[in-house]
Amino acid sequence: MARKHDQSLSKREILKAGLSAGMCWGLSFGAARAQQESLWAGDAADLNRAYNVLQRRQPSDRALPKTAAQVARAFADIRASGDAFAIQSSGHCFAGLSQTSGALIDLRYLNQTTVDPDKKRLIAGPGASVAAVNRATSKHGLVLPAGYCQTVALGGHVGGGGIGILSRKYGLACDHLIAAKMLTAQGQLITVSESQNSDLLWALRGGGAGSFGIVTEYQFKLRRPPTLLLAEFRLNLPIKQAAKWMTRWQAIVEKTGPDIGFLSYVYGDRDGMVSISSRLVSTADDRATIPVAKAIAALAPLRNPPTLKKAPFQPIADHLWAPDNYPELPIQITSDLLARPASVDQWAGAFGALTAHPQSLIYLSAEALGGAIDTPEFASAYPHRGAKYLVQYAGDVQKIAPLELRQDAIQKMRSALAPATTGRSYINYADLSQGNWQTAYFGESFERLQQIKRKYDPENTFKHALSIPV
Repeated sequence: MARKHDQSLSKREILKAGLSAGMCWGLSFGAARAQQESLWAGDAADLNRAYNVLQRRQPSDRALPKTAAQVARAFADIRASGDAFAIQSSGHCFAGLSQTSGALIDLRYLNQTTVDPDKKRLIAGPGASVAAVNRATSKHGLVLPAGYCQTVALGGHVGGGGIGILSRKYGLACDHLIAAKMLTAQGQLITVSESQNSDLLWALRGGGAGSFGIVTEYQFKLRRPPTLLLAEFRLNLPIKQAAKWMTRWQAIVEKTGPDIGFLSYVYGDRDGMVSISSRLVSTADDRATIPVAKAIAALAPLRNPPTLKKAPFQPIADHLWAPDNYPELPIQITSDLLARPASVDQWAGAFGALTAHPQSLIYLSAEALGGAIDTPEFASAYPHRGAKYLVQYAGDVQKIAPLELRQDAIQKMRSALAPATTGRSYINYADLSQGNWQTAYFGESFERLQQIKRKYDPENTFKHALSIPV
């Protein structure tokens, strides 16, 4: 039930006021209620966020804590009332795992970012966006290697791994996590580090979000990147030529070191052609980077001359994904990881599905992995070390594109590339229709993640459609 904001006290309000008074040592009943009023926002439709609007749910009640203590109070209230609940940091999850029609613990205001430039450390809240982190760290010439999309918040992003433009050079966002503070299912605020609850730290590094507790604070080590060079290439090719281009692009990637990251987006055009937008981001010097850029430019005729941008990290990050870009699309996202470069025929099959339904705005992206991703400094639950490429399939649902067309095209793309895949998928591109999701998302880490779940949350208090079960 939605919380009633009127002059009379409902049973739930009395419960909230009583809990708050008990936890705040001597607060008057009126003061306790006023404090809860500032914590709970009712249905608050204007605060309702969902990157994938197909999954948007209107919560019956919304807690907006600003401190770890307020998170604990909101959680205690929910447990006492017996309400179903979800945890949300940015609402960015493609599968809507942070959406609920019950009570919502909305962590958007736990968004602090504190940088220690001497120790190269960042303390940040789960509601801090990648953009906010980039702004805070870039002032000191530092960076937390994280994803392209700057509007995603750390609370979900780090739990899934956090792949981005600097991953081949430095590793994943989760590989930089050194400590955290977490609220457990028992209502305790604990420290998670290599010396305290180290099994939980292992799980937080890529074992999925929302399964073990509510993280109220992260601590990361940071990197000091050099000036970056971004090169972008745009092409428009027939299916077969586009497939050949992709295999040649893969060959360049395979012989290039981890100082250069690669990502290509592929779209279908209405005339049966394939559009490719490819980029590289390099931490190497020009002598190492320019020959690679020239090799890509020579693979096929470009629509325009390649664009080059040399800049510190933050301007490059803002160019790739605007800090305020939160489009709220009706969208389906799913993914595969490639164990090896795909063949010409496999890419051609995938591109044929793209061009069959171009009006539905279906696309795929292929991101090069390897490098530091395969040699993490710390042990982690992230299960996809050794994969060569991350392929994302996406379809924006428009009125002119029925749902069935989008699903059909995505399935055909996945089938075409299946011989090259690892059989695994990336949990940060969560898909509710993913088959055998325990193995696909968590691989060999799943059994240990289950053991940790049973230890810290034996009653399965923290759960969603793709959470670790007890």
